[in-house]
Amino acid sequence: YSTSAIASWQGTLVSESYPTYSDNLQRADGSLGPNWTTPQNANPLTISNDAVVASSVPSLHDLEYYSAGTFASNQWSSYTIVSSNPSEGAPSAMVRANGNTPTEYYNDGPESAIDRIGIATPANEPVDFCASRLYTAFGNGDTDELAVAGSGPVFFWILRNGVIDGTCFDNTYNYTGGYPGLGVAGENDSTPTISVDNWQGGSLPALSTTPTDDFQRANAGWLGVNWWFPQPDGGVTTSFTLSGNAAAPLTAGIAMAVWTTPLNLNQSSAVTIGSTSGDTWIGAVARYSLVAAPANGINPGNVFYFALVEPSGLVDLFEFDASRGDGAWSQLGGSLGTYSGAVHTIELDATGTSPVSLTVKINGTQFGSTYSDSTYKLTGTYAGFIVDGTPSTTITGWTGANL
Repeated sequence: YSTSAIASWQGTLVSESYPTYSDNLQRADGSLGPNWTTPQNANPLTISNDAVVASSVPSLHDLEYYSAGTFASNQWSSYTIVSSNPSEGAPSAMVRANGNTPTEYYNDGPESAIDRIGIATPANEPVDFCASRLYTAFGNGDTDELAVAGSGPVFFWILRNGVIDGTCFDNTYNYTGGYPGLGVAGENDSTPTISVDNWQGGSLPALSTTPTDDFQRANAGWLGVNWWFPQPDGGVTTSFTLSGNAAAPLTAGIAMAVWTTPLNLNQSSAVTIGSTSGDTWIGAVARYSLVAAPANGINPGNVFYFALVEPSGLVDLFEFDASRGDGAWSQLGGSLGTYSGAVHTIELDATGTSPVSLTVKINGTQFGSTYSDSTYKLTGTYAGFIVDGTPSTTITGWTGANL
């Protein structure tokens, strides 16, 4: 099957059971052809000068999906931006478009530093349910990719030129199956000014129900469907990529990843430390709650416990709630102390509800006293890891468990 440039960065993250499909859209002006289908609640696209534009303007949603392929429910869709104009509208990747009446689908719309994720409703009205604050704005010549996985919640990853650029999730509509595609929205156009080309799409693996990852796979611009990244709001400023068989921050700053399959309320999160240096720290995250960012891009409100260790061996325990603004970080019980030897793993165990018992382990052995939280009593079921560092700060393994 086709091994395109867009597919190659995904390496082993791309499902081996399904082909990758592509269409460069370089052909005579007119319809996209028999491999493409217009959703019932959208307008068709058209080819003009070897690029895809809206068939008529102004138009809010001109979309078509690639109906000649076979796709898993976990899938991705990408295209290259030829010409964009955020004041006039946005190009779009579409995923999980099905043949229901009316057609259901998800689509995005990168506009400057915000990418809005929307749906088609039974009333044929498009609704934006989430906005992702992008790390880097899209421009002409960039490739926009929308990846989707899971159901209840449905996770989304936005990639710019093959590198993670934003995330969202849907826990309301939960569309599954269907086909990937593309589109444009020229809602303020008097003539088509937004155009795209070079579409590609394919399938992604199913979510793993075994909560462990050693990151032993090819370098990639994200960690794959088993890891979701909170938005760059509320203390989180960057994300993770796969580099040298490790998870590494995309840029300097605070990055967090949570396993996309939830654990029980009583859970443990254990992180294997790769490399640290200077003023950095690595932490284990427990009881993370998924809190969506609304369509206007307001802070999504990340909430979780985490235990961190610095290169010096200093160990601390925190509760984090982004809704408190500048007071989001709450240290629990003061510093646990400084570990005197080499730190290979840090683990956080959370059990109980009122109070919540929080135990930190270094190299598999409890460090300090168990903390009893009768104030925050978090009940999230996701676990993962958090880093304040640089791209040279790495994590080489993670394991979650139900307690």
